[in-house]
Amino acid sequence: MAPSPNMIVKANQHYQLTIPAHIRAQMSIEQGTHFSVLRAEDGILFRPLKFQNGDENALADEMDEKEREEIKAAMRDIKTGQYTKIDTSPKLNDHLDSLKQ
Repeated sequence: MAPSPNMIVKANQHYQLTIPAHIRAQMSIEQGTHFSVLRAEDGILFRPLKFQNGDENALADEMDEKEREEIKAAMRDIKTGQYTKIDTSPKLNDHLDSLKQ
């Protein structure tokens, strides 16, 4: 059975979240992975971090110029209202179906 595109997780008594297994596998997240945590306009962004030679003081920036430009473009789109707000499962399913066409 394919994983649902709309995953819901719950904070436990220590405010910890469990990242679904298929996402951990896709993102190569292992126990001990560090994350940057950013407050976004409509939520929280967790980004896995990589370190040079395992040194926690030497953060490796693995984004290339194309990725930086894509992020800048996405942020411009958000600021100018050029995005689709998806706040229900049916809206998510409809949006994903429209991308297949």
